[in-house]
Amino acid sequence: MTISTSRRARVRASAAVAVGAAVLLTGCGQSDVAAKVGDRVISENAARVAAEQIRANFDADTFGTPEAVRSLISAPLIIAAGEKAGMPFSVEAAKAAFAKTSDPSPEAIELLRANYVASQMQGQPALSEVSAELLKSKIVINPRYGTWDAKTADIVDSAPNWLKATS
Repeated sequence: MTISTSRRARVRASAAVAVGAAVLLTGCGQSDVAAKVGDRVISENAARVAAEQIRANFDADTFGTPEAVRSLISAPLIIAAGEKAGMPFSVEAAKAAFAKTSDPSPEAIELLRANYVASQMQGQPALSEVSAELLKSKIVINPRYGTWDAKTADIVDSAPNWLKATS
């Protein structure tokens, strides 16, 4: 009886190690990571808070965490392109625009700045440069939000593999 109990304990321990290794290898082992852009990490919590603050202050009822993640991936590049093109939108101006949030998160400020700059630069070559830079970047997305499509420099929704299309 002692031998089988000991063997069961070893099997359980081995299974726990295998599951833990599988989780780490799939990238899900890092909690609160929505995306990685090179060395920059976009946390799920930061994206969620930013989305909540954008919804609370602007007419953006459909802006949720997935949209925040998508926008935060390119936001620093858009802001830099705007500054380079002479169309900056300062942190102070962005903070002042948050009428219903006394202390907006850095990510919410970044989203607002990038949105403003992108709207000012519509049709300009600098935005094409942002897309080109995204194509060169190493971007990893938490599967909850989809997968990164390097051809389109965007997130594509991924259907869970347990759902099969019927024909």
